[in-house]
Amino acid sequence: MNVFLRQLAHQYPDYRIILLLDKAGWHISRSLEMADTIKLLHLNPYSPEHNPVELLWRVIRRTYFHNKLFNSLDEVETTLQQALLTCHNHKDDVKKLSKGFLTN
Repeated sequence: MNVFLRQLAHQYPDYRIILLLDKAGWHISRSLEMADTIKLLHLNPYSPEHNPVELLWRVIRRTYFHNKLFNSLDEVETTLQQALLTCHNHKDDVKKLSKGFLTN
């Protein structure tokens, strides 16, 4: 998690970033190294229906992975890349899915 936080702060040095997280152990660890530009906001426990990332993953799993057999890990990765690119290209659909978590 620290590697991710460092890379995020380095990639967006001029932004104030709020990360919406569940309370997984690595999200609440006392050993997290936080940049001044990053703030963590934690969801209530056991509330995946309030987590827009969980809602997005549910759609991706249902649309791209349901009842599909992959021949290799590369095939899984290619399918995931296609799913994420589709989400990137259809931002309005992702915003609707987020049910108000994202406003812009």
